[in-house]
Amino acid sequence: MRQENKRLAGPSTLTKQTSAVLGRLSLTLLLVLPSMAGAQQVLKFADGAGEVRIPNHYTRVDDQDASLVVVSRPEGNVRLYFDLHKLDAAVRVKTPGEAIVREQAQKKDKQLVQRGNKVAFFDPSPAGAVDGRTMLYLHWQIGFGKTMVVMSAHVPQDARDAPDVKRFLSGDIESIIDSLRRVGG
Repeated sequence: MRQENKRLAGPSTLTKQTSAVLGRLSLTLLLVLPSMAGAQQVLKFADGAGEVRIPNHYTRVDDQDASLVVVSRPEGNVRLYFDLHKLDAAVRVKTPGEAIVREQAQKKDKQLVQRGNKVAFFDPSPAGAVDGRTMLYLHWQIGFGKTMVVMSAHVPQDARDAPDVKRFLSGDIESIIDSLRRVGG
């Protein structure tokens, strides 16, 4: 009888310990995995005047033609360019960044989107050829306060269905636009 009681007590104790360990592990995973999945890096550009949060599946690359260039990893099909324009001298309106983007969207007959304190519109250019590949040139003008940012994406047309392109178009773009800030200079 005593052996049976020990056997009955053994699994119960083991189950309680296992449950406690699994509970702690689950809590740890719930706290850690979302932050890893959404891990971002803060990058400054335009001589420190601008700041953007870029998902960690992009890496910064050197480019003398733009103040910030990042490329998607591991595929490398999305190349993003960022240029910031300071509009501090404008005195006619309180928020010249927004005013210029609104005016440009109206002039080009493009749909304007409000995202928090920013206005933006999508303005693609005609496709071009680079090294025998047809490239899509996608541009967004984003205005906020006394700042306008032009964000451009260069994507090979034959990579439209690649995982990194789909990831960019299905969520990265919104989080990147939302994160743009003017920080100084």
